[in-house]
Amino acid sequence: MATTFQVKRSSVAGKVPNTSTLSVGELGLNMTDQILYSSNGIGVFELGANITNQTVKTSLLVGNSSVNTTINSSSISVSNTVFAVHFDNISDISLKDNIYDLYESFASDTINRLSPKEFTWKQTGQKSYGLIAQEVEKIIPTIVHQKPDGTKTINYIEIIAFLIQAIKEQQKQIDDIHTHINNAE
Repeated sequence: MATTFQVKRSSVAGKVPNTSTLSVGELGLNMTDQILYSSNGIGVFELGANITNQTVKTSLLVGNSSVNTTINSSSISVSNTVFAVHFDNISDISLKDNIYDLYESFASDTINRLSPKEFTWKQTGQKSYGLIAQEVEKIIPTIVHQKPDGTKTINYIEIIAFLIQAIKEQQKQIDDIHTHINNAE
């Protein structure tokens, strides 16, 4: 039994078909970008990847929302929310050198210099809370990174070490106050 399918093609760089131009069972081929697309009637899926300079770029269109993903040798960038049940950060001692305890006063001073903000994301209008990368970079430059497009990012996970040390310092101060009060009685 022979199966036939229709291929629609484009030579316009960056053009991604949508469900109104690509029906179920049809394939779309962008000849310039060398990317093959398919539709299931709900969304358009990229079957191939645009690979240039060790970077893989993919697009997924579901309804009216698109998710763009860029993967290279050092990062994965997703243009929308990522949901997961579990994330792990590698932390094995066998992978680390030059290990030192954070100084108590350094941790507290660092945390006190950070300035949490309330803001609205320009792209979605969603209200959120966090830090401003350019401000954090002046305080803890090693946790701020820059994407190829110049956008700054923060590795929030690394702030946990400062928070733990600052809490330990505060607990020591509380214990010292408790001891001072008990000795005064």
